Amino acid sequence: MSPRHYLSYTLWLVLFAAVLLYAGTWGVAALAETYGWQPGDRPFQLLQNAGFAFVGATFLWCVVAMAAKRARDAHIPTLAFKAGIPAAVLVDHFALARVTDDRLVGPLAGATPLLAVAMAGVFLLLLLAPRAPIRPLEAGQDELGSTAV
Repeated sequence: MSPRHYLSYTLWLVLFAAVLLYAGTWGVAALAETYGWQPGDRPFQLLQNAGFAFVGATFLWCVVAMAAKRARDAHIPTLAFKAGIPAAVLVDHFALARVTDDRLVGPLAGATPLLAVAMAGVFLLLLLAPRAPIRPLEAGQDELGSTAV
């Protein structure tokens, strides 16, 4: 994946997640109005948290998949991205958020600025990493590298 494709796919992913969150919020609000729920009622909170968890998990999975693909194409070891990105999000959510009162604004209010800086660094590393050259196949070799007889 080229840096240009990585940038465009990431922007589309962020836009898609924002649309899902916005549409989900309106959907839960319409459902709550139909049943007469208030924002403090248990069913309302359950639906809202389930929606946020679904969109958040889907977004995190897509970010990790794109980061691993971009890292692989730049010949950077991918395990750091496959394990590091989810670990950073979990440590931030369950440990750092309990220690500090610093938060981001809006829908990212559950995250600390340290996570935002770390994710921005990962994004810039992957965006600015040069694409590895593609080795041509040698005469007589197939795609798996074995020689033809």
